[in-house]
Amino acid sequence: MTNKILLIEDRPGRQAQFLSDQEIINLHNLEFVEIPLKDKCIEWIVYINSHEFENIEEYDLIIVHKSSLKSDSIKSLGLVCKKTNAKLILFSGGLSQVTYQSKDFQCLSINSSVLYTDKLIGFLKTYSNGKTASLLELVYGEKWKLEILLRCRQIQTRCDAESNIELKIKLEDELSILKQSIENEVQNIDNEINKIFLSL
Repeated sequence: MTNKILLIEDRPGRQAQFLSDQEIINLHNLEFVEIPLKDKCIEWIVYINSHEFENIEEYDLIIVHKSSLKSDSIKSLGLVCKKTNAKLILFSGGLSQVTYQSKDFQCLSINSSVLYTDKLIGFLKTYSNGKTASLLELVYGEKWKLEILLRCRQIQTRCDAESNIELKIKLEDELSILKQSIENEVQNIDNEINKIFLSL
């Protein structure tokens, strides 16, 4: 069975900013991806901002422009994703870093320029076939696990050396969130990193 994907983009010109004409055509021709345009797109945004989620529950992955939604609607959408086991990608030009969580459901927040790259169509095809382990594959490709392991090791080193309690707690929280996606590898990060490097 093919996973269904919903991409809500309220500013179509943004796709033209990052993708070629052919990439845009290819994106819109993907049968398993619904990209509502104009009035239909506005309807979807109104539905979500009104907390009407009946139509959205049929989708396995929801990709939506974060700035088009109210903050309470984003929270409610997250609860729907948790209930239906759907995954959520929030994108916006105002997001400066990649954030990811997988505790209750997978949620990835990225800059628009990270979403709209030549990796997007390949990622969507892989996702639709049920072969995607993590949303982080959109950002880091097959090396997504290595990227997280390296970041974990870096943050752990900073945390161990940090004397400021508030900053130490903040780093520990960031580390905890990152480790959610690599639970099986966190026991021995150095060994896991070395194994991945040897396989490259």
